[in-house]
Order: sequence, then structure tokens, then C-alpha cells
Amino acid sequence: MSSSKQPSLELTYFDAGGRAEPIRLILAYGGISFEDVRIPGKDFPAKKPSLDLPFGQVPTLHVDGKVYAQSIAIARYVATLAGLYPENPLDALEADLAVDTIVEATMTFVNAAFMEPDEAMKAEKLADANDKVLPRLLGGLEKRVVGPFLLGDAASFADIYVLDFYTQIWTAFSDQLKLTPEQHPKLTAIANHLRNSTELAVRATYKQHESIDHEPRPALSHHLEAKAGYRTLPDPPPVLHNEDIPPTTSPSLELTYFNTGGRAEPIRLILAYGGISFEDVRIPGKDFPAKKPSLDLPFGQVPTLHVDGKVYAQSIAIARYVAMLAGLYPENPLDALEADLAVDALVEATTAFVTAAFMEPDEAKRIEKLADVNNIVLPRLLGGLEKRVVGPFFLGTTPSFADIYVLDFHMQIWTAFPNLLKMAPDHYPNLAAIADRLSNSIELAAYFKPK
Repeated sequence: MSSSKQPSLELTYFDAGGRAEPIRLILAYGGISFEDVRIPGKDFPAKKPSLDLPFGQVPTLHVDGKVYAQSIAIARYVATLAGLYPENPLDALEADLAVDTIVEATMTFVNAAFMEPDEAMKAEKLADANDKVLPRLLGGLEKRVVGPFLLGDAASFADIYVLDFYTQIWTAFSDQLKLTPEQHPKLTAIANHLRNSTELAVRATYKQHESIDHEPRPALSHHLEAKAGYRTLPDPPPVLHNEDIPPTTSPSLELTYFNTGGRAEPIRLILAYGGISFEDVRIPGKDFPAKKPSLDLPFGQVPTLHVDGKVYAQSIAIARYVAMLAGLYPENPLDALEADLAVDALVEATTAFVTAAFMEPDEAKRIEKLADVNNIVLPRLLGGLEKRVVGPFFLGTTPSFADIYVLDFHMQIWTAFPNLLKMAPDHYPNLAAIADRLSNSIELAAYFKPK
């Protein structure tokens, strides 16, 4: 991003690596000055009430005095400032899916190794991470590296996340991981290239990740797959194949998912809102195990999107890409940051609810987790979002893909499971108004028309 004046940046996090470290690395690589506010974990409870935390968690980034949250959204914004976020939409999709995959791998390991109090369950989860999840995710990424960096000759913020995983997970906890860096030579080469780069020479020493509470984002894809695709969620209205919409110059798109809403529904809604034709491949959950070997799944999971024949994965990355095609992703970097943090907060809310309501086999623990979600997590996330709405849509007078995610949360969570949720849409009138406006919009009328 070219600018005559760099914004004033203040990054706040614990005095550790964690979720803030990729952000620090991106800023360092780009030579961008920022204030690095580090709070010792033991001091955080006392300092927390005085901090400006939109969702009650760190990291946060103050940009010219205004505060933003959600670590990946922040990383994408500073990558734009540093010239590490691709301008080409397909390259951006590739970088985004890599980042989301690395974060999923990180959280899979962290949840298994440090968040499970029961030793027997911890051993079981670590075995699953080592034997299934990490080989699937890291193996898929290894195959997508096309040059000295993930995208080729030019570095992107995805490469910074590769370095971060290598430093904070791979080499820091080698005694708990079966897969070694040597088994993934392309990813390892990226990490080594960056570690030895001139841009990061001043950051040769890294602090090890502390086991502290921050921005929960459990990796659920392998659990959802085992559940045959969110079968608890209501089936959405049938999608249009847009026969009545004039053809555009959009690429050939094929979206593959289960025959339900779930993670693919925001993508379908964005495409429908933008009037973009696509092939909507829906696989009944009962048929998925038999069909899976014949599907092209980069990370062994759905949804996937074929763009002119090439396959991409990771639902939020796909949603951001199709939002670019549909004119629903802001061009202004700060507006994009605002939209991205809203999407990440809504996905975090959805994940928290689904995990508590449908992934906990023990009934007593399920009740306890649902109480925590209802009393703490959802009020914190949805309350924070409610305060950030500045007009008829989240960013003002123009809709973005963040508004589509508001609608999706309203349909698939809020109104679908009112008996499990304490906070009704009426408690959040700004968010409810966005959902109502979109559900009654001309752009989505055909999508919601009964068939």
C-alpha cells in the first residue's frame, strides 16, 4: 500500500509470541515502525479493565487512535501496509487459505497439548493431531508451494505464518510432534529463507509462546467432517444457478460442500448477492465417505472452490475471494480490516456455540460449556460487534461480506436454535437490522424464493 504518511500503530498483547508474533514479524519485515505494548501475563487481569478491548481479548491494534481486534484481520491489514498482501484476488485467496490452514494446525496442536486437563484425553487428542490432522494440513500446504516462497518469487504474509509455525510450534515442541520440519522441505525452506533474511535480521531471537488465555479459535474442521457436515443445521433454500442473470466476465466457479448450510452458506449468499453464476455441488452427508476419495480436497475437507479448474480451500478465504468478485470486499485497507474482524468475530461466535452445543458428548460438561457461551462468550463478541455498526450496514451505507456473515449467523444460529441461546436478536438491534435488510433485499430475493 503506497501512502504519503504511515499511520500511527500501537500493538497490544502479552509479553509473549502467540497470536501477535506474526503481526510483529510482518511489521518488522516491512520496516514499519510501531509501538509494541507487551503486558506480562500475571499483570493482565489488573490491567484489563483499563484497556480498550473491542471483544475483551488481545491482540489489538490502534491505528491513528482507533482500536481494532482479531489477530488474522490485523495481520492482513499490516501485510497490506508492508506490501505482503497480494493485489491479485487469486493470489490473495492462495495466501489467505495458507494462513487459515496454518492457524488451524496451530490451534489443533495447542488445544490438544495445553487446553485438555484430562491426561488420557490429552494423549488421545495429541495422537489424532499427530497422526491425522497435522499430516493432512501440512502435507496439503507442502504441495501448494510453487517457488522459494509459497506463491513463487515474492513473499507474502502466508510465508510469515509459515515461519511463525516453524518457530513457535515445530521447533519449540519437537518432543510432542511426530512430523518434523525435514519431512516438509518446502515449508522448512521458506522458514529458513525468512529467518536468514535481511529484513528480519534484527529479530533473530524469538520468545517462546506462553500458555495463556487469548482469542479462542478451536480447529473444528475434522470434527465437523466426522459429523457428516453440520447435520444439526437447517437446510438452506435451494440456490439459483443464475440462469436469469446476464452472463459476466467472472471465472468458472464450482463450490463443493455437504447438502446443507454450514460453512458454505455465506459463500453461496455472497455469490447470490453479487449475481455471480456458480456450480453448487451438494453432497449428502451419508454419501460423503464413499465420494471423498474421488474429490480434489487440498486439506481433506470441504468446502472447496474450483476457479477455472484449480481447487482452493478454507471457507473464510473462499468467502473473501468471492466477495472481491461480488464487490463486497472493501478496497480501503481500514474498511477491509473492519470487515475482516467482524467476520472473524462471527465465526468465533459460531464455533463457540457449535462446539458447546454439539461437540461435547458429556451432558454435564455440555451444559457448563453452553452456560459459558451464553453468559460470557456471545455477549462479549456480539456486544462488541453491535457497538461497531455505523449505519444500515456494518461499515455504513454500503454492504460488505461482513453483513452477509451477520445474516448467516442470524439464520443458522440465532433463529435456528433459540431454545439453546439466551441472547435473542432483539438484544442486538443493529445486527438484527442488518440481517433483516439483507434477507428482504432484492439481491437475495431469488435465493430465498421457495422452490
